[in-house]
Amino acid sequence: MRTLASLALLGMVACGPKNGGVESPAATPAEEPAASAPDEGGTTPEPAPAAPTSESVSKADAAAYDKINEAVALLDPGKNNHNPAGAKTILSQVIASNPDIATAHLNMGVAKHQMGDLAGARSSYMSAGDLDRELSFVPLYMGRLQEQAGRPDLALAQYKAAVEKSPNDIILREALVGGLVQAGEIDEAIRQAKDALKVNTQSVQLYNSLGLAYLQKGEIALARFVFEKARNTVEGADESAAIHANLGRVLRQQEDLPNARFHLTKSVELDERYLPGLVFLSDLYLEDRNYGDAVGLLEKAKALDGRNFWILLNLGIAYRGTDEFDKAEAAYEEAMKVDAENPAPMFNMGILDGDYRKDYGKGIKALQSYIDMGGERADVAAKYIEGLEKEKRRAERRRQREEQRKQAEAEAAERQRLLEQEAAQGGGEETPAPAPEGGE
Repeated sequence: MRTLASLALLGMVACGPKNGGVESPAATPAEEPAASAPDEGGTTPEPAPAAPTSESVSKADAAAYDKINEAVALLDPGKNNHNPAGAKTILSQVIASNPDIATAHLNMGVAKHQMGDLAGARSSYMSAGDLDRELSFVPLYMGRLQEQAGRPDLALAQYKAAVEKSPNDIILREALVGGLVQAGEIDEAIRQAKDALKVNTQSVQLYNSLGLAYLQKGEIALARFVFEKARNTVEGADESAAIHANLGRVLRQQEDLPNARFHLTKSVELDERYLPGLVFLSDLYLEDRNYGDAVGLLEKAKALDGRNFWILLNLGIAYRGTDEFDKAEAAYEEAMKVDAENPAPMFNMGILDGDYRKDYGKGIKALQSYIDMGGERADVAAKYIEGLEKEKRRAERRRQREEQRKQAEAEAAERQRLLEQEAAQGGGEETPAPAPEGGE
């Protein structure tokens, strides 16, 4: 049995295109661009259905359901009391005394999933499915596990089979459409989204996925139409961080920057944990050289996804813009640890060392590493190296002149000291009288 509250929570979980083909404009011409578009939504599940409160259940079961609801309250990642470990402890007690309650196993799977125990989550989901084969959240969450394991093909197969079995289950259809967009099966995603909207015309997530599909297909005007139609006709869409963030993306591509900034700002105001909103708004700030505000957004984005290469790279650029050079270097190094094969951090490290720290040798070395790693802008890096080598020679000549000046000053000071010493010594002696000439 599902409650309306739990369905609303699940409706917020979105799937979408991986990176979406959007390139971040964060970099200046001398920087390696950062393609920072994040995944739409996420793969970690939110709370599963809360337990039924029907008077038909026994007192013992009612007590167990109260405990399940207590655990569910700890599994909402949007709440300050989010505590999957605490939820797991509560659910372990429930399952020990009431092993046949499917929602207890399902929520145990959610707790393990949120804690990163994917194998344990899978086992709990399967137990829930064995107990209640009509529990549609099981294939939904099993699909999420496949997505997180890097097998979107298996996730899609899971969703398709579930939709064929329960064609009117809008949550499963939302997952299927989102998975198709993420897998790049755009035409099929559009077809499935339109078909699903016949089942439920008020699904914010379906409109969001349909708009993303058009966006990924390059049909920008249609994407804008879908997002704006959702805002104007679907209840709750105007309060959706995803709708505002993706409408902002579209408007940015149409170079309507004031309205793009409005909708991206609105997205962040609605949900500071919605990663695409944070990243796309930070891109606009980086374009405007508003590095201070970009830092704040990207630090929040990093807290949500600390393994996102492009977030780390752009955070380094933002730190450099606020003269926090050590933090910039640390961010680039983190990015390199995430993706050692991507040379972009070496480009930006070269700029940081060569341009800002004036360590020309270190900057040249980083840029040469970028070229050696096959960086796409090797020609730009080579010209940059030429410029740094010229600056290095100029700096060396300046250093030599400065050393010569200091040496000349030191020598002059030493001569002056010796003259003063000689004068001091001469002033303390008596001058002998001249010997008399002749004599008596």
